[in-house]
Amino acid sequence: MNIGIPARHCTPLEDWFKARPVMELIPTQRLITTMLADRKYQMLDDNRHVLWTGLIQIEFAKSRKISLKGLLSYDNLGVINGLNMLCLKNLSLSTSSPSEDSSSSPLQESLFEDFMEMVLQKELSCSISSLPEYRDSLFETLKNPAHKLHDAIYHSAFLSDEEFSNLCIHIHRLVRHEMLMRNQGTESCSICAHLNVAYYDQDVIFTCQGHFMLSNFLGVHSKLVKGKPIAGQYHSNPSLNILPYRPHSVLHPIGSALVDTMRIGCMHSIENKLINDICKASFKGVKDPLLDTYTRKEVIRLLRYTFPNYAQYALEGFKTEGLLHKLGLNRLKPIPSILNI
Repeated sequence: MNIGIPARHCTPLEDWFKARPVMELIPTQRLITTMLADRKYQMLDDNRHVLWTGLIQIEFAKSRKISLKGLLSYDNLGVINGLNMLCLKNLSLSTSSPSEDSSSSPLQESLFEDFMEMVLQKELSCSISSLPEYRDSLFETLKNPAHKLHDAIYHSAFLSDEEFSNLCIHIHRLVRHEMLMRNQGTESCSICAHLNVAYYDQDVIFTCQGHFMLSNFLGVHSKLVKGKPIAGQYHSNPSLNILPYRPHSVLHPIGSALVDTMRIGCMHSIENKLINDICKASFKGVKDPLLDTYTRKEVIRLLRYTFPNYAQYALEGFKTEGLLHKLGLNRLKPIPSILNI
């Protein structure tokens, strides 16, 4: 069913991006202190949502064997005011031929990537490589003819900063607490091990220790020094693939450093103790003006920039263990009812 929206309720895509750049330069002299040459931009939440609704429509059309080829042009695209949803100004649908080769069809493979390339070239004169690192995972998912609708729509690339934060807290609650109390300790350790493939515990610790704020989010993992245990603090247990960090303490599975760090950062981003500790450790007791002005959103973006693949690897870990439903992604990021498929 096609739903018509009066033109007065839609903003042409070009005008939308003039008011809200598709991506903005990461500000200097703030929390993100080291930037890679090809990662100078960050995406605004409003635009994540617009692009997400575009992907939903592409995926919906694909599932119905409807071709949108030629319709995703700037002249034919707009954004529904108030809903921040991508829409087509003119709609002339054609149905894909059953004999169409799905492996090479733009509908099946590269339509969204082509759309993103068009947007970035027009708005920023840059290529799709300027997107954060999780772009590779996103487009690999979309190019796989066997991918499920759920895999594409709930890719972590489309989470707003607040949704990302909520997911980090939810992952920690499940992996570090609930699953252990529900006889799913093996699955919990497996999810952490999956994360350790992307971000080794020691790399996480060393990276955080080199940043004036992230170093305060390590919690018990700060007990690691140069990759070796502090005498008397904990003993490695290779046979169980776990590290008891302190005597008579909770066991911390391999791969749990980032799970804990992300939760602490999202939950305790602006607190008196944190700011005092930063002053003592990094600013010689003098309160830097930055500490009076930074926002929680900046902290979340710092975490996201430093560990861009964390959320997606966590989702894949839960999926591998058959526990993706525990994350409640349909509640975390519900599909707008007007697009509900």
